[in-house]
Order: sequence, then structure tokens, then C-alpha cells
Amino acid sequence: MNNILMDNVINIINESKSLVLEVKNNLIINIFNENDIKMDINIIQHNNSILKINYLSINKEDSNVLINVLIKGNNNKCDINYHVISENGYSKSKVSVKANKNTFGNVITENLKGLKEGGNILIEPILEIDTNEVEASHFVTIGTYDEESLLYLNSLGIKENDAKKLLKMTVNALYVLTLHRKSVDNKSCHTIQLYI
Repeated sequence: MNNILMDNVINIINESKSLVLEVKNNLIINIFNENDIKMDINIIQHNNSILKINYLSINKEDSNVLINVLIKGNNNKCDINYHVISENGYSKSKVSVKANKNTFGNVITENLKGLKEGGNILIEPILEIDTNEVEASHFVTIGTYDEESLLYLNSLGIKENDAKKLLKMTVNALYVLTLHRKSVDNKSCHTIQLYI
């Protein structure tokens, strides 16, 4: 196990990885992949920690992603933002968070989104809660491009294929800004939403 003893940021770009981590303070994991991948992430959260996973993948071939978080302690925050764009192939994802029995004060959020652009997507969200003392929520959306955004860009004279490329580039740019911890205001994010 790799022990995380202080605030850390891990950036993974275009790599297939297998991670096993213990989080004792705060950890941000930013993952961006633009190819076929196999990703296996297993994390244990102890007491008073914050875990944030930001994941963006643009898949041109088959991919398989497994994210498992086990919350063993109290007063933790676990926030997983997982976005996949499937251009081709089959994108299979399983995102699982478990809060152990007798834990308390934990807050868990899974925000999982998939954009089908020629490929297929399966996203399996799992929340296993063995305690009553937790706030937990998960959201899963799989769809195509936001029609309002496409219509707006078309009204500006941008052809549909170019509008889709622009929207995808915007999502990538927002993600890169997240990697570098720069802020993006909510209005900008709302205007260029790709899928929500």
C-alpha cells in the first residue's frame, strides 16, 4: 500500500494503471485518457480525509475501468466525477464506494456521465452503505450531445460536426484547467455543457 501522509495530487495522463492507495489526509486524483485503457483503482479512506477523483476518458477502442473506494473511518468526503466519451468500441466502467458498518460523518458523491459518439457505454454505479450515519448520492447519465448547445452553435453558423468537435474540445479544456487547479466560473461551465 502507498500511504498518503499529507495533501497530494496525482495526475495520470494516457496511461493504463493499477493503483492501490490508503488515504489518511487529502488526495486528488486527476485522470485523462485518450486511448484504449485498462484502469484499476483501489482506495481505502481512513479518518478525516477528503478524496476527489476526476476522470475523463475519450475512448476509440474497448476500455475497462474499475474504481473501488472502501471507507473504513469517520468524517470523510469521497467525491468521484467520472466522464467517458465513447467514439468507438465498448466502454465498460464500474465505480464502487463502500462505507463500513459503524462509521459516521461520511459524505459520498458519485457523478458519472457517458457520451455515446459511435461507441457503446456501460457504467455501473455501486454504493454499498452499511451504516445509517452517511450522506450518499450518485448520478448516472448516458446520452448524446446536448441538443440545445448544438442548436445554439448551429444558429451561429457552425456546422453540426464542427459544433460537436468544439463541444468535445471545450470539455477537454475544462478538464485541463481542473488539472492545473485553475477556476472556471459556473456560468461558463453551464453555457458549454456537453452532457448533464
